[in-house]
Amino acid sequence: MTWKVSEKTRKEFVEKNILKHLTSPERVKVEPKLNEVVEKYKDLDEIEVNALSVMAYAAERGKLSEFLTRLDGQFKDDLNFQHPDLRKQLGIKKQLFFKACYDDLGIKPASQR
Repeated sequence: MTWKVSEKTRKEFVEKNILKHLTSPERVKVEPKLNEVVEKYKDLDEIEVNALSVMAYAAERGKLSEFLTRLDGQFKDDLNFQHPDLRKQLGIKKQLFFKACYDDLGIKPASQR
């Protein structure tokens, strides 16, 4: 299965699921970093879907800045050094990273709800 996110869908998702949870002052403060992180994960298929999901849940819980830092760190420490074609593959290390993010946000798989 291929997970492609179009530019239009990405922008709509960010607006409706992330930015809507921020006050005007928060938005001014966090939007440059948000745009930077979204751009880094752009076109990484399933990795991008997970990153956007983590950002949305973090925004709902008032933890967006913290998770933007984590996502940015994951990109700099791991994805940045991989060939662009390999970045799209959701290997065990990436799965564990996203699982840790979801766990820290209190998000459980549907089977455990």
